[in-house]
Amino acid sequence: MPATQVLVVDDVRSERLLLRHALVDVEPAVEIVEADGHEGALAAYRRRPADVVFLDVVLRAATGLRTLEELLAFDPRAFVVMVSHHSTREHVLQALRLGARDFVVKPFSLQKLADILARAAHERRALTPLSP
Repeated sequence: MPATQVLVVDDVRSERLLLRHALVDVEPAVEIVEADGHEGALAAYRRRPADVVFLDVVLRAATGLRTLEELLAFDPRAFVVMVSHHSTREHVLQALRLGARDFVVKPFSLQKLADILARAAHERRALTPLSP
């Protein structure tokens, strides 16, 4: 199976790096693309759809929820996980209602990241047609 493709979207470079390092600790073969905001996230995903998108709730130019909506409008099967320092019940519920697959609170739990990558891989296998 090919390496898991991940898109990390956060407007703070140090936060992207923290998540990058955590993901590599969990799955060393992961391929990570970074975007620093709304437009970059949409462009990167359109160029190469990721298996998993980790999307910060708070972005400068647009909210992560808006980015989530636009990613899902482009690809309804996108596996988007919202990320935040502050998770209010309303943020979590709104993200899930919009179609996010999960919600991760910083600092990251390596086990939670591993579970998310495993779930995304399982779904990807389920959606991939078998070769004749």
